[in-house]
Amino acid sequence: MEKRSPRLRAPKSAAVILTLQPGAAERGVTYANLFSKAKSNIRLADLGLEGGLRLRMACTGVRILELPSASNAPKADALADQLRTVLYPEDVRVSRPEKTVCLRVSGLDDHAHGEDVAAAIARTTGCSLGSIKASKVRPGKDGMGQTVVACPVAAAKRLLAVGTKFLVGWASATVEALPHRTQRCYRCHEAGHVAAKCTSEVDRSGDCYRCGKGGHLVTGPCSAKPHCPVCEAAGRPVGHQLGSRPCRAKPTRSKVPASRTAPDSAAAAAATPSAAAGSGKE
Repeated sequence: MEKRSPRLRAPKSAAVILTLQPGAAERGVTYANLFSKAKSNIRLADLGLEGGLRLRMACTGVRILELPSASNAPKADALADQLRTVLYPEDVRVSRPEKTVCLRVSGLDDHAHGEDVAAAIARTTGCSLGSIKASKVRPGKDGMGQTVVACPVAAAKRLLAVGTKFLVGWASATVEALPHRTQRCYRCHEAGHVAAKCTSEVDRSGDCYRCGKGGHLVTGPCSAKPHCPVCEAAGRPVGHQLGSRPCRAKPTRSKVPASRTAPDSAAAAAATPSAAAGSGKE
């Protein structure tokens, strides 16, 4: 059966994200303070946003200021610049997220680095180099280098439109779009929630995604036999890497045990799910 490529959907909105910096909550900084100061110093009408913004809270607790239609990206950029001007950077991080897709680039030579792949994608698609994130190049199944790259959807579409190969150094590298990653908690490694909402008694944050053991980098090179601790805890076959295709760990919501409460707001704001799990490697 022919392998179907995932459908790449263009973003339907533009957004600005406000994230409390670590330690800000302990100093008494709240999102209410931030919005109060922002509203006192910024007029949305001056930015062409007379209709206001859609405000949402992400699962990690950060605040999302959403503008309808991706064509409003310049206005979102202007709003983000204004917020960075009036708010203290030690209190809040203002970011402009972009919808991204993960690509696997393979067939790289032994001297290739992630930076080389990112630069080649930027050169081929015209995308900003700063919006492309490439992981470390590692040996693939054929022994040649491969890496997983996160880049904006528009750039991924342009890259895939010119074919499945593009030039990285001397190599005519192969590129393929990876399926959407399952949301995974970097603390307990289970799917379906993030660390800010984790109430599990189990802490696997220092364990390797491949072998399930500690003592080495979570996302570093590991030659040990694959072993999935999440499937082991559920009584399922364990001879695979966490998040790989054979993994049958279904998304679950952590139940709140009497002996544990949810993490505080400061930790929630700082926690982010790991991008290493479910990277498409088996």
